[in-house]
Amino acid sequence: MKRARSRESKQERLNDILYAAKTVFVKKRYENATIREIARRARVTPATIYLYFKNKDELFGTILEDVQVNLNQVLVNASETPGSIFDRFFTILKAYFEYTLHEEEPYLLEVRIADLEISPVLRRRLEHNHLKTYKIIISVAKEGIEQGILLPEIDAPSVAYSLIGIVDGLYYADKDGDFALYNLGTDDVLRNFLTYLYNGIACEPIKI
Repeated sequence: MKRARSRESKQERLNDILYAAKTVFVKKRYENATIREIARRARVTPATIYLYFKNKDELFGTILEDVQVNLNQVLVNASETPGSIFDRFFTILKAYFEYTLHEEEPYLLEVRIADLEISPVLRRRLEHNHLKTYKIIISVAKEGIEQGILLPEIDAPSVAYSLIGIVDGLYYADKDGDFALYNLGTDDVLRNFLTYLYNGIACEPIKI
């Protein structure tokens, strides 16, 4: 019984550390966050944090993994929405856009995995999750090619990276107030952009 309580206590302490770390990373940004401040927020000593994580990067990577998993689940759910290939592209991009716009966590996704000093095991998991974000869109593009809806010569990975890259740009534009400046709605911007791109890769273009 004591051993079970000890495990629960360790898990609770770990959860407190992760929650505190996420708060500090989001507020102070990765570069400015310190183990000392994270420990203060978690009400533990810095030495206690090092019992769980070898360094700040390992702690950050663990939190990043959770954010990646949450985002990918959102995108998987969006990709399974019934509709045409165009509708599914739109639903995925809108879900990605809204997640990055309305959540505090997405800033964490901006930190380069290659720059983190983390274990090979954690690095592989992070890279796997990062690629999965694109593979969700790639699978829809490949489905469109197989159904004869999209041109057979298009490169599905290039489509996925282009879509995510453009939506990342739209995110910053909206965050900076550009959409409001020109009285633009998020749905209209996403749909118009997707229509322009879609008509370049579809066998039968659609109208805006």
